[in-house]
Amino acid sequence: MLFKTGKTEDAIAAYSQSLKAFPKYHRARAALGMAEAAVGNTAEAIRLLTEAQNTVPYPEYAAALADLHRLTGNVTEAERQSKRVDAMIKIARAGGERANRVVATIYASEGRNLSEALELAKAEFEVRNDVYSFDALAWCLYKNGKLAEAQQASEKALQLNTPEPAFWYRGGAIALAAGQS
Repeated sequence: MLFKTGKTEDAIAAYSQSLKAFPKYHRARAALGMAEAAVGNTAEAIRLLTEAQNTVPYPEYAAALADLHRLTGNVTEAERQSKRVDAMIKIARAGGERANRVVATIYASEGRNLSEALELAKAEFEVRNDVYSFDALAWCLYKNGKLAEAQQASEKALQLNTPEPAFWYRGGAIALAAGQS
């Protein structure tokens, strides 16, 4: 919550403290990596996220690493990380998974596999109906050129004023596309 509300240095301290208590806790390591990225410590962010990914290979870790490698000009590694996301969703689909708002949002953000992203986001409502699902749906609708539907879903994502900076970024992009300030 500290990180999401802009208290990045406090978040870094809290994540570091968590890792002292639980040195192998991948979520704290990944979160620390994201916070380090936010303050410009890209090499440290890559190191931490890579360690987290080596513990548990989550798609969000691979997507973050792809973004960071693109930022540093390492296109080969960025592409490798994007392919990891693809492999993870193939494995999940082979196991019967139809919904995945995390991968849907990743695909939409990267501007690829957009029809699959929308399918994954829509299927999410068979599993849960919450602001995170509406945010993923809004972003996927927007990236698929369905602006009016994206606006409606975005309004539902933002209705509770959840402190999720990504909701507000994506909602802002959708609003701007619709001609709103």
